[in-house]
Amino acid sequence: ETHCRMTIPLCGRGVWTAVRQGILNLGTSENKLCFDLIEDWFNRRNGGKSIAPDLLQYSCVQGIESFREEIAKFLTDYTRAPKTLHSEEIIIMNGCCSIFAALSMVLFDPGDGYLIPTPYYGGVNPYMDLYGEVQAVHVHLDSKISEGESLPFRLTVDKLEAGMQHAKEKVCFATF
Repeated sequence: ETHCRMTIPLCGRGVWTAVRQGILNLGTSENKLCFDLIEDWFNRRNGGKSIAPDLLQYSCVQGIESFREEIAKFLTDYTRAPKTLHSEEIIIMNGCCSIFAALSMVLFDPGDGYLIPTPYYGGVNPYMDLYGEVQAVHVHLDSKISEGESLPFRLTVDKLEAGMQHAKEKVCFATF
């Protein structure tokens, strides 16, 4: 049995070490070993412009710091946030499926359901089910303007309550 001690990686500055049986290699797929070849290939196809080595390596798992700083500034201004957002409070992920998968593991308990207006991108369903073991409960929105509504695809309290009732009938509990 290998006992491993982990130092949390912070933007590549941490290390993984194995206490008894050597090193745990988690960087095999990075392009550090052949950067000179990749740089030459890239420069020939990019008009001789150079590329920074760190752009071809794994970045921070929470997203590149400079990008998170710009997102924090943008969201602080654009949303008129009551307090300044900081880059440490922001995590950048690759696509909506990975975001929904992460949220399904931290917001729900296995067996929960969540209300989601339809139509929507159904690609999130397998990830929510696989990682969080949660099920989608559809709240149907219509392209036709219903009586008492002024816009199509209007999400209302009545439609959410109907979706919640449907979830209860299916023995699926929505978590809010």
